[in-house]
Amino acid sequence: MTEYFKLVRNGIPNQIKKNGEMPRILILSEQEFPVHLRDKLHEEATEVQKASVREYILKELADVREVFNTLLEFEVFGYLQLEHADYTPRILDVSHMHHIRAALVAQARHIKSLAVREDRKEPYAVFWRLYRETLGVYCFSLTEVEIAGEERRIKMGGFEKRIFLESVSYASGAAQ
Repeated sequence: MTEYFKLVRNGIPNQIKKNGEMPRILILSEQEFPVHLRDKLHEEATEVQKASVREYILKELADVREVFNTLLEFEVFGYLQLEHADYTPRILDVSHMHHIRAALVAQARHIKSLAVREDRKEPYAVFWRLYRETLGVYCFSLTEVEIAGEERRIKMGGFEKRIFLESVSYASGAAQ
C-alpha cells in the first residue's frame, strides 16, 4: 500500500482502478477543501520548479492554473480583482528561470499558511504576478496554458468533486 494524503483530480480514482489498484478516498467537506487546495497549489508549484523540460513545465503550469482557478472560485474573488491589485510587471530574462520558479513555490507556501478565507487579496495577487512572470520567462502565453489545461481536464478532470486520496493498494489477485 502506498499512502498519498492529497487532493486529486476527479478522474484519478478511476485511472487507479484501471491499473488494477484500489484507491482509498474521502470526499472533503467545504471547510476542509480550501486547506487542501492550498496544499495542492504548493505541491503543483513545486512540480513547476522541479520540471526541467519545457513540455513538462507547461503541463505543470497548467496544473497550477487549474488549482489556482479552483481556489479563487472558492475564495470568491477572481482574476479581474487580482489584475488591479498593485500589479507591476517586471522584465525578466532567462537567467531568472530558477529564481522565478523558487519565488512561485515560496508564495504558494505562504498562501498555504493563510487562514481559510482570510480577507487579504495581496498574497493571491503576488502569486498571480509571479505566475505570469514565469509564463513570460518561458515564453508561454496564457492561451497555451489554457489549452494544455483543457487537455489535462479532459484526461483527468478537475477538482470539483473534492476527492482526497489517502492511499492506493493492489486489488486482490493483482500482481505486486
